Parts: sequence; structure tokens; C-alpha cells
Amino acid sequence: MNDIRRILIIGNNTRHIACSAKRAGYTVYVIDHFGDVDVRRCVDGVIVLDSHCDISDSKLNEHIKASDVDAVVLGAGFETRRVNLSEKILLGNDPVVANRVSDKEWLAKELNKLGIPHPRIYANGNIEYPAIIKPKQGMGGRLCRIIHEGDVPPDYIAQECLVGNFASVSVLSTEDDAISLAVNEQLIGVPWLGTAFPFRYCGNITPFNDEHGDEMRQIAEGIILHLRLIGSNGVDFIITKDGPVVLEVNPRFQGSLDTVELATGVNLFDAHVQAISGVLKRNVKAQCFATKMVVFATDDMIVRTSLDIDGIADIPHIGSKICARAPIATALGTGIDRKSALHAAMKKALMIRTQAPSIPSRHGQV
Repeated sequence: MNDIRRILIIGNNTRHIACSAKRAGYTVYVIDHFGDVDVRRCVDGVIVLDSHCDISDSKLNEHIKASDVDAVVLGAGFETRRVNLSEKILLGNDPVVANRVSDKEWLAKELNKLGIPHPRIYANGNIEYPAIIKPKQGMGGRLCRIIHEGDVPPDYIAQECLVGNFASVSVLSTEDDAISLAVNEQLIGVPWLGTAFPFRYCGNITPFNDEHGDEMRQIAEGIILHLRLIGSNGVDFIITKDGPVVLEVNPRFQGSLDTVELATGVNLFDAHVQAISGVLKRNVKAQCFATKMVVFATDDMIVRTSLDIDGIADIPHIGSKICARAPIATALGTGIDRKSALHAAMKKALMIRTQAPSIPSRHGQV
């Protein structure tokens, strides 16, 4: 691993991973759908993909083959793509493994083996309403919804509808050991942030000092070890009246990277690489609280003013066209306690909302 200096990161949004890698001293190139102001500022090269269509495997492999890098990282949206690495090192889980882990029916069977609570999956014709339907494969919070009648669409599953608070655990793992870095409170489906989807990821707060924290850490570490995942991985929970229930496993860097780094001072990309090489970062403790809020467009819009402001990340370029329900930018805040960190991020989120007002086009589309 000491010979790895040049990294290619591929994902829907790579900013949080890329900037962490750059701070760790790597030469960084990215392929993503945004090419935001701050990712361009921190990396050594950017390829921006068409946001309206998926890149083919052959085209993606062409980009990888042409890149002069030592290693490749597959971020959210690309972790299951079976890429041709062209003799480059994969810093993360094998896409075959990631694909299996993201299959909710397969994961449910593995959790059953471990005796770990998870939402029941219903068969068509035997659904207890209300139920939640979600894509069978992948981490699609924005595509989840509650149904009160009817059958399950193709490629979706129906799960029991649980009530509780959302949380996640950030885990580092080797093939033989795992350790939790942080328990995070998740912000899911927050209307004030502009999302119309009730289960969409909108950010998180680190640390989450919940009475079930130690239990969630233990469960998350056990799952990651059982699945033999490596590097940085995450486990999502809902904390019900009966205790924590596992929702998903993310076999890749998570959106909580920002707040975990801000709260603990750990460089998560460096810790990820070290974990893959067999060394875990231990005795990590939060030094403060950190909040992340993703602000979404409520209408089609054009960015007219600069959002290049301290505490705002994923900064769109002036003139960018942003469709309704798509993310505008991310607000970050820190504080000595949860309240102050939340307040700091809310101030930045309000700045995003007021400095980038929605401007509907004549036909309702940009």
C-alpha cells in the first residue's frame, strides 16, 4: 500500500471521498456526475458524466484504462459495477461482494443466520399494510415509499413498516477484525431541507449519544466481519421501541464521512487504506459534534449567485441547472454539543436556500 500515491475515485458524488484523499496526501482524480466547485479545487483532474444517463461498462473501463493511477475507489452508485481495473489496485470491496450485500433479500437471510433483527420481507399476496416498498437491489432511500394497498412493483420488495429514529454506524474493517469509529444520527426525509421523499438521506449528526449506541456498535462490527468486508463500511439502523433493527449495509464510503472526520479529527480515507492493509485505527473519540445537511431544490432552478462560502460543500457552479428534487449543496456545522452543531449547519442550509432561490422555467423544466 505504500506504493499507492495516485487515486481514481468513481461515484455519483465524489467530493467527500476525494477531498479526504487529497488531505491524506494523495494525487486524486475523479469521475462523477457533478464536478462541483470544491471537488475541482481539491483534485488533480475531473471527468464529469452525463447526469441524465448511466455510463456504459465499456466506456467506464476505457476511462479506467486510460487513467495514470495506482488504485481505484468505487463510491456510491458504482460500488457494484464490475469494472476492469487494468492491473490497478481496487481500494475497497470486490463489486461482486458489494452486489451481494446490497441485495436486501440475500442480506436478510444472512442477518437471520446471525439472529440480528431486521424488517420482515413480505411475499406478494401476504403483505401486512402499511408496508414500505423499496428497490430489491441497491441503497435507494429516495425510491422507498409507504403503501396501504396493492402489489409490489417488479424489482422491489415490501417490508414491514417500522417506526423509530434512524442511525448508522461507521466501521473500519480488515478481513479479520472490525472496529466502530462512530455512531451517527441520520437525518431522513426532512421536509425543511426540500426533499419530497420521506426516506431520502438528508445528512447526519455525529456523534449520536443514544442508549443503544454500544449495542449498535457491536452488531455492526459483527455484521461487517461476517460479510468479510474491508475498509470503510456502514450499517444503517432504525431504533424502535424494542431496540435497534438493521436496515441496510453500505459496502463503501458513506455520506457520514464528513461528520465523522469533523467530529473525530480522523482522516477517513487514510484510515480506509490502512484498514485494507490490515491496520485499524483505534481509540477514536469524538472531540466535538458535527452536522451535515443536504439541501434540495423544491423547483427546477438555475444557480445565480456563488455558494462558495465556508461551511458549504458540494458547491454548484454559477449557471448550473438543477432539477426539482435534486441536491443543491451541503451545509456543514460543528459545535460543542448537538444543539450548537445543528444550529451552525441550519444557518448554512438557510444561506443555500436564500442565495439559490428556485427559478421555474417557462415549461416547468430547466
